[in-house]
Amino acid sequence: MPATQRPRVLVSTDIGGTDPDDFQSMVHLLLYADVLDIEGLIASPYGEGRATDIHRVIDRYAVDVDRLRRHGDFPDPASLHAVVKQRSVSMITMDWSPSGR
Repeated sequence: MPATQRPRVLVSTDIGGTDPDDFQSMVHLLLYADVLDIEGLIASPYGEGRATDIHRVIDRYAVDVDRLRRHGDFPDPASLHAVVKQRSVSMITMDWSPSGR
């Protein structure tokens, strides 16, 4: 599929946080990278996950990208690394007390 016709995708993931299956979801996403325009991969964990977890998955993708390219126009790992961002890791606290107390 020509790059101009690919759906544009921005992914926010809590990879590396409290739910370990997000690593597999990221791998699955990269297997479809030949038909998607991945514009951003944002680490937005509840717990300990970080953008480094996304970079680790892309590094593993880099090992197989030449084989994947036999079947489609998969992006260069460097271009994927370039769109990885880290959401703020500071905890957001909310005051759940009723007003007026």
